[in-house]
Amino acid sequence: MIIKQRVKNPYLCQLEALDLRVPDHLPQKQEIATQLNKEMAGYKGELAVEYPLSFLPHNDFHIIHGIRLKGSTYHFQIDTLLLARSLIIPLEIKNFTGKIKFEENGQFTRTGANGKQEGYLNPLIQANYQSHQLRQWLSKRGYHDIPILPLVIIAFPSTIIEFNPLNTEVNEKVHHCGKFPTVVTNLQDNYPVDILNTSQLQSLSKLITSSHQPYFSTISKQFRISNDDYSKGVWCPNCGNFHMIRVRGTWKCTPCGYTSPKAHLPALLNDYPLLINNTITNRQARDFLQVNSDTVIKKLLQNSLSSFSGGNKSRTYSVVWQGPYNF
Repeated sequence: MIIKQRVKNPYLCQLEALDLRVPDHLPQKQEIATQLNKEMAGYKGELAVEYPLSFLPHNDFHIIHGIRLKGSTYHFQIDTLLLARSLIIPLEIKNFTGKIKFEENGQFTRTGANGKQEGYLNPLIQANYQSHQLRQWLSKRGYHDIPILPLVIIAFPSTIIEFNPLNTEVNEKVHHCGKFPTVVTNLQDNYPVDILNTSQLQSLSKLITSSHQPYFSTISKQFRISNDDYSKGVWCPNCGNFHMIRVRGTWKCTPCGYTSPKAHLPALLNDYPLLINNTITNRQARDFLQVNSDTVIKKLLQNSLSSFSGGNKSRTYSVVWQGPYNF
């Protein structure tokens, strides 16, 4: 069963908000678009595993997507974690296309359609390191004897995997996504002895999900963007500009005529906390939403945000990002 659904991670959502709010004329725009495309490709690769996952025995596995935990020194992230009573299988999902090659010396290369060869961090090394960190994390919390068997999943069936047939580690751990349900079932058959009972498995799933610490980038510093660089105002989902105005309790786009009473919510609940801050004042909201009336903004903030501190004139609202906003 799925314990934690796969959603876009905060960094990907930050990039999407940044791409929306940074004007095309800024030199950083192309750099932002390149990074966004890279992160989106990785996310789509992870989504490609969703269908094969549905073939696993529903009651045998607890499935946790996109988990990030604090290790002894650094955080570590696992794309998908499969928990069973007898074993744990971390999945490192890769969206490589073209031809990939695992060298005997540990080097890993990809050759694209244009024939260009590039080197990358060996995903096996990455998966093994993450499993080592997970083993330490679990041991500190009293889980000592559960076998942890990492797999590297190649998302696209068209990707060619080259390696020395004598390299048993690659042969056992690296698979196309269409094959991995069979691989997982075979691993389960090889480890028939339960280490955890059903209650303990549920407790472990709850412990891991409650310990999740999502990564938020200081995105403006990364791309050298100041708050003054952002396109301010309420974005129109119909024509894609920032010329919506507040008229009689609703928002109206002046160029296309689109109206919506809640058009400000993506800006207030998504873009602002992802790009600027997790607190907002009336003045800051007026500036970001491009509304002159402090009375209108006060009402919008009171209706949209429940947590605040300070009196009427110095009130600061909490606007903590709660996850990808559905526009």
